[in-house]
Amino acid sequence: MSVNIEITGFSPEAVKQLFEAAGDKEYAAFSQRITPGAKMAGIRIPQLRSLARQLAAEFHTQREIFDRYRNYIVSGKAEYHEELLFYALAIAYIKPEKAEDFQTVLALTDEFMPFNTNWAVNDSFCTTLKIFGKHKAETWDFIQPYLKSRKTYYVRFALTVILCYFCDRERITEVSAVLNSTDCTEYYVSMAAAWCASVFYVKFPGEFISFIRENNFDDKTQNRTIQKICDSFRADKKQKEEIKKFKRQAVIQQEKK
Repeated sequence: MSVNIEITGFSPEAVKQLFEAAGDKEYAAFSQRITPGAKMAGIRIPQLRSLARQLAAEFHTQREIFDRYRNYIVSGKAEYHEELLFYALAIAYIKPEKAEDFQTVLALTDEFMPFNTNWAVNDSFCTTLKIFGKHKAETWDFIQPYLKSRKTYYVRFALTVILCYFCDRERITEVSAVLNSTDCTEYYVSMAAAWCASVFYVKFPGEFISFIRENNFDDKTQNRTIQKICDSFRADKKQKEEIKKFKRQAVIQQEKK
């Protein structure tokens, strides 16, 4: 499939037809295996990003076009994973031209959250929301209700936003408290918490080792954190050897059985 695919008008019907016609069936089958519950058309991320930038541009030039696709998504009519991710990326690519535009991005994000239902949408969405890094105070307040949610991908969203835009020395104490209060029972929350903790350790090993040494993580989340640090190219051999001391042995023995 060509990297450059284009569409005019962004009617939901036209977007869906494009995805069905241009999809790579082998890639769709592969993606579906690693994203349980999602129906894939087989469109790759670079193509989705290209189209999403075009739709985001309509936010300022022809708002009715953007809103038409928005209404399609929030009414629950999307069939394919790519339709949801395409719209999420479009939100992330909106470039605020005035102060209230960022508040609109937050509102659109909140409105989309019920459709953020797998790791692939969540993680691509969060890593593209770079505008969050320019509005840290508002973003930090925005994610607080998600951290307290009982919905898996609400919590994963908040944790992913933290590791993407709040990995700062001055946030170590605050983020440690967040991680200690997070219920990591759900696998995709546990993986996000481990990812977040590992990123903080790799960036601030001297300051964050105290969290690795003593925290409220369940054993599996603790060991996932250790594994992610050991898999990182940014942690040196000495750090990796030290960090292995904090693996929870009960889980290790259980996994060997």
